[in-house]
Amino acid sequence: AQECGSPRPRIVALLAVFCPYTLVMLFTGTPDAWSLLGLFLSYRAIQTRQPLLLGIGLVLALIRPQNAALTVPVFLVALRHWPPKELARGAALPVATVLVSMVIFGVDWPLRYWDSYFIQPPSPRWFTSIYTGLELLGIPGWILAPPALALVGAVFQQSGREGLSR
Repeated sequence: AQECGSPRPRIVALLAVFCPYTLVMLFTGTPDAWSLLGLFLSYRAIQTRQPLLLGIGLVLALIRPQNAALTVPVFLVALRHWPPKELARGAALPVATVLVSMVIFGVDWPLRYWDSYFIQPPSPRWFTSIYTGLELLGIPGWILAPPALALVGAVFQQSGREGLSR
């Protein structure tokens, strides 16, 4: 909250945490909320150099891999100056989580997850993403690839040069 320039950081933090949208997301168990919380915790862990918090954040962020697909690689660029011992401590919880999940759900669960991602559900009445909107308009999704790749390249270049920023 102080990063946002608020003279009353606690009030701003409370309002952000207890806004109705955040509460609905958290209490209904929406995976996106947990994933975004994980991205925030990972960002804070990198800023404050806390490997355990980074591990917790990455586990939460990877609940929805599509939410973390572009952010986690940027985090990895920011972690390039961390000592190997801290990197190992930060990676221990995510690696353990993946191994335990493979024991519980089978070694092939990432492939099954990937396959299930391409099963087409019935068309929604409202579109909730750019991709769904393009599909409803009959525009191929690959049309977004060039600007998206350019943006990814710009983010990697900036984070590699200046580190993580708001």
